[in-house]
Amino acid sequence: WRLGLDLGDLADRALVVTLAAWAAAGLLALAGARLPALAGASWPAHAMPGGAPDRGRSLGAASAAVMARESRLGSIEATTVLLVLDALFAVFVVLQLAYLFGGRDTPAAVGLTYAEYARRGFFELVAVAVLAGSLVVAFDLAVVRRSIAQLAAAVGLLVLTTVVLASALLRLRLYQDAYGWTELRFVVLVAIGWLAAAVVVTVVLLASRRTRWTLHVLGIMVLVTVAGMNVVGPQAFVADRNLERALDPSLVPAGGRTGLDTPYLASLGDEAVPAVAHAIARLPEPADRARLERFLDGRATELRENPALLGWPAWNLARERARAALADR
Repeated sequence: WRLGLDLGDLADRALVVTLAAWAAAGLLALAGARLPALAGASWPAHAMPGGAPDRGRSLGAASAAVMARESRLGSIEATTVLLVLDALFAVFVVLQLAYLFGGRDTPAAVGLTYAEYARRGFFELVAVAVLAGSLVVAFDLAVVRRSIAQLAAAVGLLVLTTVVLASALLRLRLYQDAYGWTELRFVVLVAIGWLAAAVVVTVVLLASRRTRWTLHVLGIMVLVTVAGMNVVGPQAFVADRNLERALDPSLVPAGGRTGLDTPYLASLGDEAVPAVAHAIARLPEPADRARLERFLDGRATELRENPALLGWPAWNLARERARAALADR
């Protein structure tokens, strides 16, 4: 009797599980932690030894509270910094408006390919969105009394960040319309959507003065997003969309690449097998059908004969669906 364990990826999988568990445990610890007591709280008389208040301790605590308030950031200083950043973002958006929101003619006009146009500035965009959100939250937590002007400047900075996010989404859509989907483009789309949702959450927490819960909410959003990606299945989503383009060329805009990238489609995992098996008979190109037939035959043989893919340790839902689709075929 053989257990059938494959320890080849044990170290990598253990590292991923450990990091995910560590992050989840940290979020739970933050959520369960009690807020610290106010530094200026005085001891009640009935709690002092002998029933008399300890005036020295009470005065010391009050002095510490006054010093803490005086050392915190003022609303005028925070508002000034935020307004300067608002002006910088606004000038950038106005000067780059045609480039940020240009149509399909923009890449050719500036001498860029679709790939360069979509990728340029994406990581800078992520960094700017993270820094802007962190600055807004940090200022809201640091000031003693927040003013209406500070709130308006903070919301304005987040709105301008959303404009840049919208530009990134538009450029990604142009790239995807021209060349189809890949797993990386799917992940980038999810990242842009998560950043947009994070901006909305930050605005709501700012308005309700609950910015201390920002990390908690964003951490929960990360877990929900990862779970949602697993439910959707990036490989299945990519395969479905690319097969739709091959079956209906009208979905491809003028100047876009038609046809099917069969080598890339065959490189996807078991999530893509049901989509390929369902659409293969309707593909217009005999060469595409022949390549994907070889892919499905090879995958069926591997699922049937590879010991690493047999037994309960290797079971997962995507693999089971692939087996069912190949058996029906």
